[in-house]
Amino acid sequence: TSHFKQYDVDLFGWKYNMDNIHAAILVEQIKRIDALLQRRREIYKRYSEAFEGMRGIELQAIRPEAFHACLLFTILVDPKKRDEVMRRLQDRGIGVSINYYPVHLMTYYRERFGYRRGMFPAAEEIGSRTISLPLYPKLTDEEISYVIDTVGESVRET
Repeated sequence: TSHFKQYDVDLFGWKYNMDNIHAAILVEQIKRIDALLQRRREIYKRYSEAFEGMRGIELQAIRPEAFHACLLFTILVDPKKRDEVMRRLQDRGIGVSINYYPVHLMTYYRERFGYRRGMFPAAEEIGSRTISLPLYPKLTDEEISYVIDTVGESVRET
């Protein structure tokens, strides 16, 4: 991904994306689910160990008894620096995203229910600080190291 673009919801509906080709791929991946989840956990652990205690980065707390599928790895940064950190990461070839944009600020929910900024301050605070980093089983160890180093540099220099 070269540059991040914020998504919005302006119409309520359903998201049906599965076709036969995707179903066939999924059937094959289900056979490898344990290995895929294990690799995700390895990457998640590397990120966690690298970013734990790193100045300017806060991590999500996960209770020890919780099962975590490691679908996403998010960091929290200063909201005044978040967009610049994301830009720097994108400029260095790292695909980042914001997966936790406050739902009440999306067009559909604002227009349909009259939600407005300030109604859910905790969601807005988290949404303004969150960056999702690449986390997928085919990430190489070198790519993981590059992400870790580049995130650290970008947060320090911003």
